[in-house]
Amino acid sequence: MLTKNLIRYRLDEKYIKPLFIDTENENLYNLAANLLGCYNVKKGYTRSEINEETSYIINAFPEPLIAKGLNKLICDKTEFETPQQIDYCAVRKKIFAESANFFKKGLSQKLSPEEFREKIALKCFLDKGVADSLYSDLPDYEKLVKIKEFFPKELLCIYNCSLVQSLLLYADDLQVKVSDADSAKLRKLFKYLKFFRLLAQIKKVKLPKKSTSELNIKIDGPASIFENPRKYGLQLASFFPAICGLDKWKLQTEVSFKGKHILSLNEKTGLVSHYKHFSAYIPEEIRIFHKLFKEKANDWQIIGDTPFINIEKQEIIFPDLCFQHCDSKQTVNLELFHRWHRYGLEKHIKYLRKTDSLIIGVDRHLYKNCRIKEILDDSGLLNEKIFLFRDFPGIRSVKSLLEITCKSTKNN
Repeated sequence: MLTKNLIRYRLDEKYIKPLFIDTENENLYNLAANLLGCYNVKKGYTRSEINEETSYIINAFPEPLIAKGLNKLICDKTEFETPQQIDYCAVRKKIFAESANFFKKGLSQKLSPEEFREKIALKCFLDKGVADSLYSDLPDYEKLVKIKEFFPKELLCIYNCSLVQSLLLYADDLQVKVSDADSAKLRKLFKYLKFFRLLAQIKKVKLPKKSTSELNIKIDGPASIFENPRKYGLQLASFFPAICGLDKWKLQTEVSFKGKHILSLNEKTGLVSHYKHFSAYIPEEIRIFHKLFKEKANDWQIIGDTPFINIEKQEIIFPDLCFQHCDSKQTVNLELFHRWHRYGLEKHIKYLRKTDSLIIGVDRHLYKNCRIKEILDDSGLLNEKIFLFRDFPGIRSVKSLLEITCKSTKNN
């Protein structure tokens, strides 16, 4: 994402409008290509060498703010070598002392620079790798070892998205309206919501004078979070490109950036999502949960497609996981409330009393909140339909509640 000083925008009365770039512009395409060319892993450039090359390109471009922004986005995708666990300062001191002795004794006069370095390295009992990287502990001398590959036009599209993402770090509630979206795209959108652990209220609304309906999604912004709003803001901003992958959408929010301003966008802005392979990516914690659950819960299996569930007043929830009993084929859904998810819990508990198809997990950090603790303790559902977890649910807790729910269904 872009830093505050790199955000290009225009204030128009009460609105704030990001100044998007033309992704088809040839000059911008060449700029992106030239900047990307500076980050060549095979050349073994150091950070200072890359900074020197990119500074020429940035300063030569008519709009250096755009060039700086593009360069920042490339830097975010780079990795530089980690220095070895060596006291480089002591090594340099030793080498300089030995070099001084060589010069005093006149031993360096008949040696080439390469031979001189080799002699000093041997004298100090250093291998060639250490001798050739004496300043690796200093940031400027770190070498580029990895960069995420993307094309110049893709970088330009990411830049436009980043202008919005950077403003969303200062957002209040995000109001998103989605219409004419097929179920596959909605599932993908909700998976992003779950992945970034965002607070969202989803309602299905029938459109007047039309036979169709739309989804109204209210997502809490960082300004409404009291604990660690910066981290939550980053997750909200990271979620935004998922919205751009929809065909028809509208977004509106108020951002506290140089005052209070309204940010309003829709699909006509031409923003392109750069999230291409999310469905193929499974976070490590979920991968481990799937593996352990398969090993320890023989009577149940995890179903791939999680359903949409209507609870009340057209409100929809999209559970985190769906389980099916191998014999009875009963399905039970799991909804997780992470440390930010304070709101909506009471509604879910009301629905929980009416169904045997849902269980709830609540983060122990959230349970420390007096109001949440009171709600859960008074519900009488702890350890029956509600369990506590730390960061991510344990297999034993989930399996226990699944078995209780299954028995309850049989008894009814």
